[in-house]
Amino acid sequence: STPLYSSAASDVYKRQLLVYLSGNMRFIREFCAEHLPELKPNAPEATYLCWIDARALGMDDAALKKFCVEKAGVAFGEGSEFGLGGSGFLRLNAACPRSVIQKALTQLEAAVYNY
Repeated sequence: STPLYSSAASDVYKRQLLVYLSGNMRFIREFCAEHLPELKPNAPEATYLCWIDARALGMDDAALKKFCVEKAGVAFGEGSEFGLGGSGFLRLNAACPRSVIQKALTQLEAAVYNY
């Protein structure tokens, strides 16, 4: 029987995916550095989830969630769901089209600017 996909094709896809995810992480870091210097994204080593330190905004977790949803129109993952060490952090899934990340960060930028 013939396999549905070849190992070589799978390897190519994995390499392309890793390059794309790396580009998304770089985009997040560069966008924040240029447009949202208050926010400090991490550089994860083995995941597609970017943790963004939003403590400089001076909001508690409930206020940060409300701000993101109501003012920016973006529902980031809440770092506080992962214990006290995650308090004040947002989680952004970078495993999506870059246009989605750009839209979310642009909306967050507008909300922070008007804050």
